[in-house]
Amino acid sequence: MALDAVIGMDEAGLVTAWNRQAEKVFGWRREEVLGKPVAELIIPERYREAHRTGLQRVIETGEYTVLNQRLELPAVRRNGQEFPAELAISPIRVGERLEFSAFLRDLTEVKSAEAARRESEEQFHRIFDLASVGMVRVHPDTAYFVEANRHYQELTGYSLEELRQMTPADLTHPDDRALSREMIGQWLRSEIPEYFNVKRYIRKSGEIIWVQVNASLIRDANEQPIESIAIIQDITQHKRMEDALRENEELLRQAVNVANFGVFEHDHLTDEIHFSRRMRDIWGWAPDEVVTIPRVLEKVVVEDREQIAQAIVRAHDPTGDGRYEVEHRLVLAEGGQRWLRLRAQTEFGEINGRRQPIRTIGACLDITAEKERELQLEALNVELDRRVQQRTAELSTAHEQLRQVHVALAETAAKLAMPVRDKSLERRTYRLSDFKLTDMVDCGAVIRGLSRMGSKSRFSDALVRLLYEHMVDEEQQPVLALVRLFETRPYSQLKPDVRAVAMRQLPAIRPETTCLTLVATAGDRPEWNRVDQSAGHRVIPLPSATAVEQLPMIAQLVRQLGVSVGGLGPANLDALAGSARGVFHIEDAVGSPSVPAQQEFVIPYGIKSVVGFGDQMPDGRLFAVIMFSKVPVSAETAALLGHLAPSARLALLSHVNVPNKIEAQILSLDRLLRSHEQIVAQTESHLHATLHRLEASNQELEHFAYVASHDLQEPLRKIQAFGDLLVQGYSEQLGADGRDYLQRMHRAAERMQLLINDLLTLSRVVRKGQPFVSTNLNDAFRVTLSNLEARIKQQQGTVESETLPTIEADPTQMGQLLQNLIGNGLKYARPSVPPVVTVTAERVDLSGGDNGSQPWWKIEVRDNGIGFDPQYAERIFQPFQRLHGRSAYEGTGIGLTICRRIVDRHRGMIRAEGTPGEGAVFTVLLPERQQRESE
Repeated sequence: MALDAVIGMDEAGLVTAWNRQAEKVFGWRREEVLGKPVAELIIPERYREAHRTGLQRVIETGEYTVLNQRLELPAVRRNGQEFPAELAISPIRVGERLEFSAFLRDLTEVKSAEAARRESEEQFHRIFDLASVGMVRVHPDTAYFVEANRHYQELTGYSLEELRQMTPADLTHPDDRALSREMIGQWLRSEIPEYFNVKRYIRKSGEIIWVQVNASLIRDANEQPIESIAIIQDITQHKRMEDALRENEELLRQAVNVANFGVFEHDHLTDEIHFSRRMRDIWGWAPDEVVTIPRVLEKVVVEDREQIAQAIVRAHDPTGDGRYEVEHRLVLAEGGQRWLRLRAQTEFGEINGRRQPIRTIGACLDITAEKERELQLEALNVELDRRVQQRTAELSTAHEQLRQVHVALAETAAKLAMPVRDKSLERRTYRLSDFKLTDMVDCGAVIRGLSRMGSKSRFSDALVRLLYEHMVDEEQQPVLALVRLFETRPYSQLKPDVRAVAMRQLPAIRPETTCLTLVATAGDRPEWNRVDQSAGHRVIPLPSATAVEQLPMIAQLVRQLGVSVGGLGPANLDALAGSARGVFHIEDAVGSPSVPAQQEFVIPYGIKSVVGFGDQMPDGRLFAVIMFSKVPVSAETAALLGHLAPSARLALLSHVNVPNKIEAQILSLDRLLRSHEQIVAQTESHLHATLHRLEASNQELEHFAYVASHDLQEPLRKIQAFGDLLVQGYSEQLGADGRDYLQRMHRAAERMQLLINDLLTLSRVVRKGQPFVSTNLNDAFRVTLSNLEARIKQQQGTVESETLPTIEADPTQMGQLLQNLIGNGLKYARPSVPPVVTVTAERVDLSGGDNGSQPWWKIEVRDNGIGFDPQYAERIFQPFQRLHGRSAYEGTGIGLTICRRIVDRHRGMIRAEGTPGEGAVFTVLLPERQQRESE
């Protein structure tokens, strides 16, 4: 670094040279100092004698101890002001004369900057040491602690000396280390803007605590990390409270489910009524259907409406206690009725000085079974009285009436077993590789309809033929190579030719021995469609372990259906009648020891899976349907097929003679309902889990918004404020480098502020969205145009729009959507090409599926900018995904993510198309009106 002032001096100490910088530094003009003693001009008076002595020694001895060195000495200006200076003196021999050249630089600004730096460091250390939260400094390469404040030492239980031999990973709970390492790696690679983590620490005492860690990375001028500074807070108590709250909520939910209550809440301020899922099930409301008091009354039996209305009025009366309990009948959609018991409590509050209802909370219980038992008891009492009164003389009439009642009940049960005849349903096929819940329901209805068959043998043939012909693949070709229906019968009831086959397997067979017999069969080969040609499966004596084990598939069938070999005797019938049958399933038939004839049957005919279902009849007989599939059958599909068993049992009951047949049919209906309820319960369980994850995600989003709005924005505001103070009061002292660093700091803070604002906007799309109202998009476009007016003029751009529609939407978010998309077109303009952005709208037909029959609008925002590679059409909607560097185009990489969130909230779709060098087109599809809850 060159020194500024240059001064020449002869052997007498007189000035011989004085450059312009010397004039500027000392305030003396050249003509004023030439020939005058240097000591009297620039050296403080207390040092002048030493200067003269030293000069004389150099001349006399030739020793240059202070020459050709850089010295830091005080100097004095013309006005008497002393200042620090850097001095270098070089001797020059001119003939016999010795002259000296002095090079001097003013160190005032350097010293001031050093003092400011020391003060800043001291202030940082004071804040660091006195902070009420844990603060640490960590080396980015070794990850060892460099410094830790008192609070952090108390938090972990380790001293500073101990911590300096450790890394944050040493304190982190082993189960949390992998995630921490992954996040730190992303942070150091600048894949995420900051390190924020909630994890567990293990204190020196062994105690586990929860901490929240916020870390910032300090980089040098070359963007290389120097060190990281982290703030650590103990949130153990907060986590315990969160866990306790979740546990209480789960207990409450389980209690409501166990009690089978439906819960409702009426908000009197908004007049909205919220029903729980069970409440909607009881009342028959769709999940998104709007509920009002008039609509509630419409579902109540006409005779009960008045008492309900009066009870509601009394409960809402501010002079009352707000309580009501009432029992009433509900009209079901299918025409029946259901008894309900409602209990509710209204809360009151002061509004405009008057006591008014605020909220009503209530519960609803289905008491149909209880009422039916009461009615049955009343009917029995009446019947008993009638019979006592009529005595013997009326006995014959009573018997006739009872017979008629039984006939009516039998007809009613038969009708319940047979769904409404639907030819299209009977012709329907089912893709076995994609067998759904609706397929199971429809197929079960068709099976129950087979009860119309004139005989049991015709029903059996129709059942296997239905499954064989209607289970298909993608090309609608049958996928079952073979379907067989088995039934257990006592040996004594077998036909003679069948008995002969059974006796060959078990010579000592007894008349009561249970045998598994083939009832019906359907398959790809002609002989597979005749029972008498199926010798291997025609009859199997079940108590014969040897016979059963010789057919491993039958053995596994018996076990999986819940029956043990030899366990079908009369003594076991009662226990078996009350047990649930299982599902027979071999997912991979090839090579399975349970499926015989691998070379003769399984491999040649492409058998992939075997699946079956069965149940037990009231007389103790067991039936089972076995299907050999040419496509793989998953466990989930097998479970759904298993739910066909109650329908088959119900239909089969129409063709067998059993005692108490009416009761048996009712019990079969109950089994069918319980089977379907089991599927519904499983579906509800999956839905509950999904909702729980959604709630957790929303909580994390709320927590992030809080951190962004408080913990992040406040330090940024302080950085910007202190920066402004430095510019205003210390601009000159900072120097050119200092001002440049300050400008960089300002720009970085501004970018951080933009990023926080965008993230907050993203989180508020759903949380803080406004209600959907009629929104004229032309108005939103005009506001957007006004907001972007300065930018359009600056770029000499053009933004045009056709007439845009009026739709149901959030007006603010529609403006934000248009501004982001149009602003994108202006931002990514081609160099030297004025941007042109065009907005068009077109009504389109998207009816069908979940879109309903209402009209939709396709809105396109087209620009002539730089475009993009089509392979990135989906990536650009992801957060922080930029196709260009920040130096080329400003922004945070969140704008298009916000657009997608807004469109998703409006049940719409958005896509992007681009051509490099030609421009981009953003297409938004939005419904004209948002779907109502009743639709």
